[in-house]
Amino acid sequence: GRGFHAASTDEELTDLFAGADYDLICVGHTHCAVEKKLGPLNLVNLGCVSNPVPPDLRASYIICHADTDSHRVERRRVSYDLDAAIEAVTRCHHPAGNFIISHYKGEFLPDWGSWKQS
Repeated sequence: GRGFHAASTDEELTDLFAGADYDLICVGHTHCAVEKKLGPLNLVNLGCVSNPVPPDLRASYIICHADTDSHRVERRRVSYDLDAAIEAVTRCHHPAGNFIISHYKGEFLPDWGSWKQS
């Protein structure tokens, strides 16, 4: 499905996570690091360490500091050599090489409409 991303509305997220009995849910899929508070629920999309989406092509990930009473999410971005990654994908003849390389070049644009990456 469309997953959870920066353009997700509160209504979409309420429908998607209806009945969740948690205070923190971490998800992936959309390659877009986002954190959103929805009532008592904190939703976190982890981002991605590969196949980034524009405008920020650095790897992204989170560190979650949690205990039984609370949690804190720390988002991180790391630059890496995109040209070397493109060369490695090209050399290995990956079956989805063109798709992967389109991410590294910033050419892959998700169909989420108007959105901004956090």
